[in-house]
Amino acid sequence: MAASVVVFRNPSRAKTGPDGKPLYGQTVTTVLDPIFTAEEIRALGAALARHRRGSNQGPHGRVYPLSRRVFGLCGLHYTGAEISTCSVRFYRCTGKNESQTKSGGCRCSRIDANVLEPCVWREVRELLSDPDRLRAMADDWAAQTIDSTEDQTGRLASLDKKIEEQNGAIDLTMSVAAKQVARRRLPQVDAEAAVERALKPLHEELAELEKLRAEVIAWLRDAETVDQRIRDLQALAELARTRLVEMSPTEQAEVLALLRVRVTITGSVPRTRTGDCSVTSWFRDRSRRVPVLTDDGWEAVEPILTAAHRYRRTDRLPERDVVEAVLNKARTGSPWPRDKGYKSRFHRWVKTGVWEAVMARLADEDSTPVPDARPLPPLRIEGRIDPRLLLRAAEEPEMTVPTGRGTVVTGAVERGTVRIGDRVEVLGAETETVVTGLETFGKPMESAQAGDNVALLLRGVPRDAVRRGHVVAAPGSVSPSRRFTAQVYVLSTREGGRSTPIATGYRPQFYLRTADVVGDVDLGDAAVARPGDTVTMTVELGRDMPLETGLGFAIREGGRTVGAGTVTEVG
Repeated sequence: MAASVVVFRNPSRAKTGPDGKPLYGQTVTTVLDPIFTAEEIRALGAALARHRRGSNQGPHGRVYPLSRRVFGLCGLHYTGAEISTCSVRFYRCTGKNESQTKSGGCRCSRIDANVLEPCVWREVRELLSDPDRLRAMADDWAAQTIDSTEDQTGRLASLDKKIEEQNGAIDLTMSVAAKQVARRRLPQVDAEAAVERALKPLHEELAELEKLRAEVIAWLRDAETVDQRIRDLQALAELARTRLVEMSPTEQAEVLALLRVRVTITGSVPRTRTGDCSVTSWFRDRSRRVPVLTDDGWEAVEPILTAAHRYRRTDRLPERDVVEAVLNKARTGSPWPRDKGYKSRFHRWVKTGVWEAVMARLADEDSTPVPDARPLPPLRIEGRIDPRLLLRAAEEPEMTVPTGRGTVVTGAVERGTVRIGDRVEVLGAETETVVTGLETFGKPMESAQAGDNVALLLRGVPRDAVRRGHVVAAPGSVSPSRRFTAQVYVLSTREGGRSTPIATGYRPQFYLRTADVVGDVDLGDAAVARPGDTVTMTVELGRDMPLETGLGFAIREGGRTVGAGTVTEVG
């Protein structure tokens, strides 16, 4: 990577005097060392190449790091696009293509690429800038993957057995149908149609089983790379502390691919303002916040405005009203008041330097930021280090523990209270211990109650004895179980779910709290559940889990959410 050059007082932009020389000093040019060494570039490129998939280039060769990683409310992904005449970059939902939807295209709005990309990259950098946290998350993901591998291996054996049984059922049905056709002496065309009708549902079920088997095999192949991915992530974390800031869009796209980042739009895209007015541009160009005009502030600026009366005014507008109208317009983007004179007065103040002096006097007052001209919709950012959300560091409790005192576990208190000295049980680790330390967002506490995010120090518990998905509870208060009944909504294809029905024997992953475990589905009399249906099902999990009535969960298959439900009965 070539060295960077920073030019201070660039001759093409610096203010000059009558003699053509810069007013504030000569131009200074600083040459910075390369961000990456040649060896680091090769090492990082080798790690990223193992996980590179597809192209992120737009129609004119520009790179869009988030192409196919942003998903709209319609469930379809966004791709990079641009208006060649004005070089405007944005992301556009593929649902706009009428051939992909039956309703004539989705209503997802396009998103400014120059606003979305820095936002997502900032979230990724916050994660990667803490190597210890990333390493811990990678270890959790590895343990979870190894645990799930055992479940998926059993699932593969079960699917192989079902496919074999299904092929046997097809052969038997074909034999019976052929005998019935021969006995009825049907014409050949009618006979073939009758046999095809008898075999069609069996072939559809076989195709679904083979599809599930292919997904399991793909998952197992992906899990085989767990050790290499952890090493790649740890190496990336070491570079992230200072060097990810300057990555090019192409390199950003490769890092996002390594982390398997997925951005989901959870709300409507705010309407973009057509452009800044002269007021908001004045504040934005100078990176200034909008001050709040108080009585004390007015006393400070009134002499400046009084001294600026060098000509006769015809608008008769009070000076304070004009100042407050300007600040309100900068703060809210609202139009000028109906009375004439506000806009011309502001432009006159700017031209004569009066407005600059007024803002300098109000620099220490309370202030608000200038509203973003290109606001983003609410977003959810997910990664493959952990199948659930990547939380900001500030939202996750942290606690420093001297070696040998125990292990810290973090999470949210669902109900009741927990205090230092309480005896607790770790469900999943089958261990009873005592809480010897308690913190909430880095602050030591004596107790915590329902709704608090806490870090608990568990005495004498080895670090490798607990993992994501375990539950800390009062001894005997919760009984783990494998079997439960639930009310489940099966997501439709438009919502990102399956395109085919599910039936008894379906074996997906169930995400309960922060754990995921495979489970067998029994639909009872319903027989099948089509996308968009709400059904009652009985589930047999692959291992005991702490279950309670009212507990919500998600159903995932092949890396996507296909259903959501609530436990209605345990056992």
